[in-house]
Amino acid sequence: MELLEKGLSREDLDLISKEFLEIMEKVCKECQANRMHCILMPKCGRNRSFLSMLIEMGVKKGDLPEFCYSQFLKEIRMVFKGTKTLRDASAPLEDFLKSVFKNYKKIFDLIMSRNTKDLVKALSKETIVKNRRIIALNKNDKIYFVIDGLNFYVDISRKLVRFNPYNTPITSVSELEAFIELFSSEADMDVELEREIGGILSLDVHFPVEIEEENFESLSDLINSIFEKHRDKIEPFFSHIHLHVSPSRVHIVLDLEMSDIEELRHLTPKKIADFFKVLKEFRNDISKRLGKIGK
Repeated sequence: MELLEKGLSREDLDLISKEFLEIMEKVCKECQANRMHCILMPKCGRNRSFLSMLIEMGVKKGDLPEFCYSQFLKEIRMVFKGTKTLRDASAPLEDFLKSVFKNYKKIFDLIMSRNTKDLVKALSKETIVKNRRIIALNKNDKIYFVIDGLNFYVDISRKLVRFNPYNTPITSVSELEAFIELFSSEADMDVELEREIGGILSLDVHFPVEIEEENFESLSDLINSIFEKHRDKIEPFFSHIHLHVSPSRVHIVLDLEMSDIEELRHLTPKKIADFFKVLKEFRNDISKRLGKIGK
């Protein structure tokens, strides 16, 4: 797609887009004509990518492929029940809430008022997510959610939900910061972000430990050696990585170059989530070796 954008004129791209939409409309009609096929093996992929594309383009509900859309809403509910997987899918906010939550009107109002504290309380009373950990972050005219591994965000101005946006490109530094904050909360890690001169985003990710003063030097070396086993999994993302160990905390300081906004498009929410999974593994390895992690 990058090669197309660089090598073709706007008129050429418009022609390609028009031809693509015409082809996909025919494919969509064929798919809906065979309902069993549409349910089990939609022709635009198991995530119903063409449907999400139409929704992102602002196509009105009455103009969406009706049967496919009805199945899509059922599948969203199935995802919350743990019987289906959907990624990089988009849905209108009200229909998304209706398909999943009983008290959807109250939840809708809390989202629109950006009241994340009461929003989490309201969601926790819903049977479908009861006793599951819920994190909500209000940032950039969006509310970002993680509910036991499921993640989605609501674009408040567009009243649109992007569901499990793992491979959706990140298009701004603010959006990058939001996903870092979201997934660090899910991993129970503190993170401090600082935009530095020269287009660098500095992350200080840290968590508590308990190290006796008399054993500090040897245990600090041990933590450094444990970190080296995980370093290769996180190095591709960062231009600089530094580990700092104190008797009470472990800090991982990382620099991310973001002077070229196009470079951010290679980062996805999934990659950020995976990064924090690696750090969580690192912390768990320390816990096993030290026997205790500070509270």
